[in-house]
Amino acid sequence: MADSWTGATIAALLGRLIAQVGRPAASLKDSGGDLQKAVALLGEQGLGSPCIDDISHAAAGMLKRSYQHHPAFERFLSACGRVSGKLTHTILACLAPPNVRTTARFMHVHRLFTWADRVRKLSPAGGAKTGAT
Repeated sequence: MADSWTGATIAALLGRLIAQVGRPAASLKDSGGDLQKAVALLGEQGLGSPCIDDISHAAAGMLKRSYQHHPAFERFLSACGRVSGKLTHTILACLAPPNVRTTARFMHVHRLFTWADRVRKLSPAGGAKTGAT
Protein backbone atom coordinates (compact mmCIF):
# COMPACT_ATOMS: atom_id res chain seq x y z
CA MET A 1 0.00 0.00 0.00
CA ALA A 2 1.10 3.57 -0.61
CA ASP A 3 1.24 6.41 1.92
CA SER A 4 -0.49 8.61 -0.63
CA TRP A 5 -2.22 7.74 -3.87
CA THR A 6 -1.36 9.36 -7.18
CA GLY A 7 -2.20 8.41 -10.72
CA ALA A 8 1.14 6.63 -10.99
CA THR A 9 0.76 4.61 -7.77
CA ILE A 10 -2.82 3.62 -8.66
CA ALA A 11 -1.72 2.58 -12.17
CA ALA A 12 1.14 0.51 -10.71
CA LEU A 13 -1.20 -1.30 -8.31
CA LEU A 14 -3.79 -1.91 -11.02
CA GLY A 15 -1.05 -3.13 -13.37
CA ARG A 16 -0.02 -5.74 -10.80
CA LEU A 17 -3.64 -6.80 -10.30
CA ILE A 18 -4.21 -7.05 -14.05
CA ALA A 19 -1.13 -9.28 -14.32
CA GLN A 20 -2.60 -11.64 -11.70
CA VAL A 21 -6.32 -11.71 -12.51
CA GLY A 22 -6.65 -10.21 -15.98
CA ARG A 23 -7.95 -6.99 -17.39
CA PRO A 24 -11.33 -5.79 -16.10
CA ALA A 25 -14.24 -5.45 -18.50
CA ALA A 26 -14.52 -1.79 -17.45
CA SER A 27 -13.49 0.60 -14.70
CA LEU A 28 -15.99 2.63 -12.71
CA LYS A 29 -14.38 5.88 -11.59
CA ASP A 30 -15.20 9.20 -10.04
CA SER A 31 -14.07 12.44 -11.61
CA GLY A 32 -10.85 12.58 -9.57
CA GLY A 33 -7.71 13.52 -11.42
CA ASP A 34 -5.67 10.71 -9.86
CA LEU A 35 -7.96 8.04 -11.29
CA GLN A 36 -8.07 9.73 -14.68
CA LYS A 37 -4.26 9.76 -14.71
CA ALA A 38 -4.11 6.07 -13.73
CA VAL A 39 -6.51 5.12 -16.52
CA ALA A 40 -4.44 7.12 -19.03
CA LEU A 41 -1.20 5.46 -17.86
CA LEU A 42 -2.72 1.99 -18.14
CA GLY A 43 -3.94 2.84 -21.65
CA GLU A 44 -0.40 3.89 -22.65
CA GLN A 45 0.84 0.49 -21.40
CA GLY A 46 -1.76 -1.37 -23.46
CA LEU A 47 -3.68 -2.36 -20.33
CA GLY A 48 -6.61 0.03 -20.75
CA SER A 49 -10.26 -0.88 -20.38
CA PRO A 50 -13.37 1.18 -21.03
CA CYS A 51 -14.12 3.69 -18.26
CA ILE A 52 -17.51 4.47 -16.83
CA ASP A 53 -17.82 7.78 -15.00
CA ASP A 54 -19.85 7.49 -11.80
CA ILE A 55 -22.92 9.69 -12.21
CA SER A 56 -23.24 10.24 -8.45
CA HIS A 57 -19.89 12.02 -8.43
CA ALA A 58 -20.87 14.12 -11.45
CA ALA A 59 -24.18 15.08 -9.79
CA ALA A 60 -22.40 15.90 -6.51
CA GLY A 61 -20.01 18.16 -8.43
CA MET A 62 -22.91 20.01 -10.02
CA LEU A 63 -24.60 20.46 -6.64
CA LYS A 64 -21.37 21.70 -5.11
CA ARG A 65 -20.79 24.28 -7.84
CA SER A 66 -24.37 25.53 -7.52
CA TYR A 67 -24.90 25.51 -3.75
CA GLN A 68 -21.59 25.42 -1.90
CA HIS A 69 -21.68 29.15 -1.11
CA HIS A 70 -25.46 29.67 -1.24
CA PRO A 71 -26.61 31.49 1.91
CA ALA A 72 -29.66 29.26 2.42
CA PHE A 73 -27.53 26.11 2.18
CA GLU A 74 -25.02 27.53 4.65
CA ARG A 75 -27.88 28.36 7.07
CA PHE A 76 -29.26 24.83 6.65
CA LEU A 77 -25.88 23.23 7.45
CA SER A 78 -25.43 25.53 10.42
CA ALA A 79 -28.87 24.60 11.75
CA CYS A 80 -28.07 20.89 11.30
CA GLY A 81 -24.88 21.37 13.31
CA ARG A 82 -26.70 23.21 16.11
CA VAL A 83 -29.41 20.53 16.31
CA SER A 84 -26.79 17.79 16.33
CA GLY A 85 -24.92 19.45 19.17
CA LYS A 86 -28.07 19.79 21.27
CA LEU A 87 -29.37 16.26 20.70
CA THR A 88 -26.36 13.97 20.34
CA HIS A 89 -25.83 13.07 24.02
CA THR A 90 -29.45 13.17 25.12
CA ILE A 91 -32.41 10.81 25.14
CA LEU A 92 -33.41 12.43 21.83
CA ALA A 93 -30.18 11.41 20.07
CA CYS A 94 -32.22 9.29 17.66
CA LEU A 95 -33.55 12.56 16.21
CA ALA A 96 -30.08 14.02 15.54
CA PRO A 97 -29.13 14.61 11.90
CA PRO A 98 -26.96 12.02 10.18
CA ASN A 99 -23.22 12.58 10.06
CA VAL A 100 -22.08 13.79 6.67
CA ARG A 101 -18.35 14.24 6.20
CA THR A 102 -17.29 17.56 4.77
CA THR A 103 -15.22 15.93 2.01
CA ALA A 104 -18.21 13.97 0.72
CA ARG A 105 -20.94 16.40 1.75
CA PHE A 106 -22.51 16.76 -1.68
CA MET A 107 -22.44 13.01 -2.28
CA HIS A 108 -24.60 12.48 0.80
CA VAL A 109 -26.49 15.75 1.19
CA HIS A 110 -29.71 13.89 0.41
CA ARG A 111 -29.37 12.23 3.83
CA LEU A 112 -29.58 15.62 5.54
CA PHE A 113 -32.52 16.71 3.38
CA THR A 114 -34.38 13.46 4.09
CA TRP A 115 -33.69 13.83 7.84
CA ALA A 116 -34.86 17.47 7.85
CA ASP A 117 -38.05 16.59 5.97
CA ARG A 118 -38.85 13.76 8.42
CA VAL A 119 -38.23 15.95 11.47
CA ARG A 120 -40.33 18.73 9.95
CA LYS A 121 -43.21 16.28 9.44
CA LEU A 122 -42.91 15.13 13.08
CA SER A 123 -42.91 18.70 14.43
CA PRO A 124 -46.23 20.28 15.33
CA ALA A 125 -47.24 23.23 13.16
CA GLY A 126 -46.60 26.61 14.78
CA GLY A 127 -44.04 25.24 17.24
CA ALA A 128 -41.06 27.24 15.97
CA LYS A 129 -40.45 30.89 16.71
CA THR A 130 -41.36 33.28 13.90
CA GLY A 131 -38.40 33.61 11.51
CA ALA A 132 -36.58 30.54 12.88
CA THR A 133 -34.73 28.35 10.43
